[in-house]
Parts: sequence; structure tokens; C-alpha cells
Amino acid sequence: RWVAMLERYLKSGSDQLLMNDALSSKAPPHRLISLRMGPLSEHAVEITATVGFASRESMAKKKMCSWLPEVRFHVDQGCQVDLLKGHDGGPVWTDSEGVLVMRLRLPTGRLKLRVWWHYAFLQESPHGQVLHVTKEWTGGLQKDVIKNKLVPRNFHFFATFVGAPYEQS
Repeated sequence: RWVAMLERYLKSGSDQLLMNDALSSKAPPHRLISLRMGPLSEHAVEITATVGFASRESMAKKKMCSWLPEVRFHVDQGCQVDLLKGHDGGPVWTDSEGVLVMRLRLPTGRLKLRVWWHYAFLQESPHGQVLHVTKEWTGGLQKDVIKNKLVPRNFHFFATFVGAPYEQS
């Protein structure tokens, strides 16, 4: 997947847009400070969410590096929710890539979502480095793209990372 992304960047002449060397296994220390997603429903819902972090090596061993405590949210109709609200953020990460796993309990059932990130492909923003993923690229939602039974068709996922000193802008 990363090779395809790198090839696309290089073909478009956008290699200067990479945050660092895409082939490096290490990245500058960075930390997840915001994990927004939604909309989750056409109606207001109560959800319970747990967020986990893993490196490629830990996923190969089928182990997560860390889990944040479970949190309960009220999500208004058509709104996004920040799954890190109430947390100090994720762990400090120095690997160039990782995976975020979100376990959600919705009124319609349980969802397990998975999104991989690579530091080199994060987009610079005034608030940090951002990963923006649509429904089609969110693990656990690909089969729902046509029917839109799990989440609405306009579902988006935004992960915001910051480097040292790990303060939110």
C-alpha cells in the first residue's frame, strides 16, 4: 500500500510533500492528539469506543501496543465525534507507521475499524500532521460502501498528530 502511495506522489511531482523519507522505518517522535470520525448515524446515538495503537511488528504478533480506556459518547445526528476527548492523547510514536484500531459499540451493533498511517504521508496543517481517510479506505467499512447500513456514505476519519512538545494547537 505504501509503495502505491509513494508511486502516486512521485508521479505527480509531489515528493516535496512527504513529511520525511517514506522508506525509513523511523520517524520523528509524534503523538496522536485527535481522532475524529463521523457521521456515525442519521440520528443521535450513544456509542462506546475503545482506541488501540499498534506497530507493524506488534500486529505481526497479533498484539496491540496500547489501548486507551473505554469512553462513552453522545453523538448528535450527522455529527463527528473525537474519540480522544477525555484522554491526554495517544502514546509517543517513533515508528514511521502504525495502525489505529477503534472498537465501537453502536445501537446497531459493534464495529471494529482499522486505519494504517505512515508518517511520511501525513498532511501538514495548522494543528499538526493530519491523516484524512474516507469510508472506502477505512478497514471494516469497505463492504458497506454500497449499502451504507453501518455508517452513512459521507463518513470520514481524521487523525491529528503533533511532534514534541506534544501540545495541541
